[in-house]
Amino acid sequence: MVYAGFWLRAVALAVDLLILSAVLGPTVFEPIFRKNGVGTSLRDILQFYSSGTRQALALILLLHLILWLYFAAFESSPWQATPGKKLFGLVVSDLNGRRVSFGRATGRYFGKLISQFFMIGYLMAGFTQRKQALHDTLAGCLVLRMR
Repeated sequence: MVYAGFWLRAVALAVDLLILSAVLGPTVFEPIFRKNGVGTSLRDILQFYSSGTRQALALILLLHLILWLYFAAFESSPWQATPGKKLFGLVVSDLNGRRVSFGRATGRYFGKLISQFFMIGYLMAGFTQRKQALHDTLAGCLVLRMR
């Protein structure tokens, strides 16, 4: 098995976030912001999210629902990868190299929240023997490079 390194995984994640932003921004979030009188500059959006209003909390939950379904569905699919990972020949597997279930992919997604909170969770992928981030370790997953 060839483990995917930190930087390759980071670039694949950036591609996924660009895809999600391009699709979700204009179709889902921009109309909601407009309806709530929020501008679409990054400053306006961050200010809205940090306002603590019911609308902001509902949007945060909606965003996490969409992200969870995107990552868990793609990573547990026959592709074993999100479009960003697929672009770079990466797959998510269990510790034996097999496809993960939707449940395990869900655990991996929610483990990312812990990795983000401590940030060291993501950096672990650059230093562990099997290049596992904290969320990979918690979910019993690997990210592999396909040859």
